[in-house]
Amino acid sequence: MVLFGWRNDFTILKSFNAGYTTMKANTALCVLGTSIALMLLSLQSAEAVFRRLVLLCLAIPGIISVLTLSEFIFEVSLGVDQFFIRDKTPPSEHAPFPGRMSQLTALSFLVFTLSILGMNRKDRWGRVSQVLFHCITLVAAIALMGYALRVPRFYSLAFFYSMALPTSICLLLLSVAAAALLPEYGYARLFLSSGIGNVVARRFFPFMFFSVLGLSLLWLEMYRLQAVNIEMGVGITALFFLLATLVLIDSTTGKLNMIDKQRSEAEQRLRNWNTNLEEIVADRTRELTESNRRNQIFVNGAPSAIAMFDTEMRYIAASERWVKDYKLEGRSLIGVSHYDVFPEIGEDWKQIHRDCLAGEINRSSSSHFLRMDGTEMWLMWDVRPWFISENKIGGLLMYTADITELKLKEQEIQSLLNVTRDQNERLRNFAHIVSHNLRSHAGNISMLLDIMTQEHPGVSDWEVVKLLYQSSENLKETIGHLNEVVTISSSVQTNLRGVNIRQHVYQAMQSVSALARERNVTIYNEVDAEMVVAGFEAYIESIILNMLTNAIKYSDTTKESFVRVYGSKEQAYCKICFEDNGIGMNLQVVGERLFGMYKTFHDHPDARGVGLFITKNQVEAMGGKIGVDSEVGVGTTFKVYLKCNKI
Repeated sequence: MVLFGWRNDFTILKSFNAGYTTMKANTALCVLGTSIALMLLSLQSAEAVFRRLVLLCLAIPGIISVLTLSEFIFEVSLGVDQFFIRDKTPPSEHAPFPGRMSQLTALSFLVFTLSILGMNRKDRWGRVSQVLFHCITLVAAIALMGYALRVPRFYSLAFFYSMALPTSICLLLLSVAAAALLPEYGYARLFLSSGIGNVVARRFFPFMFFSVLGLSLLWLEMYRLQAVNIEMGVGITALFFLLATLVLIDSTTGKLNMIDKQRSEAEQRLRNWNTNLEEIVADRTRELTESNRRNQIFVNGAPSAIAMFDTEMRYIAASERWVKDYKLEGRSLIGVSHYDVFPEIGEDWKQIHRDCLAGEINRSSSSHFLRMDGTEMWLMWDVRPWFISENKIGGLLMYTADITELKLKEQEIQSLLNVTRDQNERLRNFAHIVSHNLRSHAGNISMLLDIMTQEHPGVSDWEVVKLLYQSSENLKETIGHLNEVVTISSSVQTNLRGVNIRQHVYQAMQSVSALARERNVTIYNEVDAEMVVAGFEAYIESIILNMLTNAIKYSDTTKESFVRVYGSKEQAYCKICFEDNGIGMNLQVVGERLFGMYKTFHDHPDARGVGLFITKNQVEAMGGKIGVDSEVGVGTTFKVYLKCNKI
C-alpha cells in the first residue's frame, strides 16, 4: 500500500496524516522482505529451497539498512534513497534527506535481519535473537505511544530523525510475530504458555496497557485544554488508575476462582477415581489370592504329578502323585528349593526354568532324566508361569508324567518288530527256495510225462495220464503265483506303475456282467478317464473285482439296485468310491472287525470273510488306505485312497 501511495502520490497511504513523517519507499521494501521471510519461517520447512528464499528476502532489508546507516555515519549519499522511487518532498528539519529512512528505522531493520538469521539456533543465539526482537518491539511501542499521546520526543529523539507512524506499526507487528516463533524464550513464553500465570498475564496486560494509555491521553488532553492543573490531573489519573486496577483485579480474581473451582472438581474426580481404582485393585488382589489358594489346593489334590514353585524355585505345593513318582515320601518340600531336592538337575533344565519365569511355556513329549541314585526315568512334562497379577509372574507350575514303563514297552515292541522283520525276511527266503525247488520238480514231472507219451503213444488217452498232466499244469501255475506274490511282497513299492482306473473298472464290469444281470444290478462307471494311480496292476484288478462282487452279492432285491464307481483327487491321493444301495451294515456294531480275517456279518452263503481282508492288505501294500460309510437299509460306500501317479 505504501509503495502504491508513493507510486501514485497518495499522502494518506504514505503517512496516515499529512502532518506526520512519511514512510519511505525503502522502508516499505524492508517491511515486505521481512514479512515474506517470517511467513516462510513459520512454515517450518527443512527444504533447502525455503532456506534460500528466506535468505533472499532478508537480503533486501539487510542491504538497504546497511547502506542507509553508512550514509548517516560517513555523511555520503550512495544513491540508495532515490534508487527505487524518487521522493520529491523538499528537505525539512526532521527529514533533511528525501527518500531516506531514519537512523532508528535502519538500525531496527539491521537488527531484525541479524536476529532472524540467529533465531533457528538452539544455543544462546536463539535467546539473543528473542531479546533483540523485544528491543525492536519496545522502540516501536514508544514511537506509537508518542503518536498516540502527541509527544514527538517519543518518535523523534534528539539525535535521530523521526520514525513514521506506519513504520512504527509495521515494526511492532513484525517484532511480535517474530518473537512468537520462539515461544520458549523471553516474554513470548509469558503470553504463549498455558499455565495459570500465563492466562492471568494475557488478561492483565491488554487491560493495563489500554487503561494506562487512555488515562495518560485523558490527562494530557485536559492539561492542554487547561481544564485542570498538574496536581488535580495527577490525582484524577491516580483515582481512575485505581478504579481500573480494581476492575482488573475483580475480573482476574473471578477467572482464578473459576480455575481453582475447576481444579478442585478435577482433584475430587481424581480422588474418586483413585478410590475406585484402589477398590478394583483390592478386589483383583483378593481374587488372585483366592485363585492362588485354589491352585495350591488343586495342586495338592491333583491325581497327576504337579508342583507349584515361586520365582526362586522354592516349593509352594506338590501333589501326592509328584511325591510318589519321585520317591519323596516323608520329606517336607514346602519352602525348599527344587534344586536342593534334585541336585542332579543340569544347566539345560535350569535354562528352561529361567525361560518360563520370563513368560515362556515349554513342554516335551519325551525326555530322559537320570536320577542321582542312577535310576533312569522317561518324562512327559509341561512348565509354564503362574501370575500374581496380570503382568507379574509369581512362579512356575510344573506338570510331569512318568512314561518310563511306556518307554520300556515301546522299546520292547521295537525289539519284537525287529525280530518279526528278521523272521519275515527268513520266510521270504524260504518261499524263494520252496518255489525254486518245486518249480524244478514240477518241470521234471512234466518232462517225464512227455517222454512217456512219446515212447508209448497209447497211454496219452488214459484217464490217469490226463489227470497227471492236469495236476502238473496246476502245480506249475500255483508255483508261478507263489513266486509272483513273493516278488511283489518283497518290493511292491518299487514295482508300482501307472494304472488307469477307468479301464480296469470296465474290465471288471465285463467279468461280473453275468452275476450283475442275475442279481438285476446296474453298474455305472463314472471314473475320470484321466485318473491314473501308482499301483500294482494285479492288485488293482483284484481290489476292483472284489468291490464290485461284494456290492452285487449284498444288493437289496427289493430295490432297483445299482453300483456307482467314481473318483476324485484329494491332495496326493486319488479317491475311488464304490457306492451301492444294498442292504448296508451297522458300523457301530461291526467296528474295526470289518477288515478282519474270516469275519462275516451277513448270512450270505458265499460269505467267507477273506475278500475285504485281502483288499485292505493290497491297498496298504501300495501305500494307500481304505474307509467305509454304511447305513442299514440305505447302502454302503467303500472309499479307496491310492497315491496318484506322478507323470
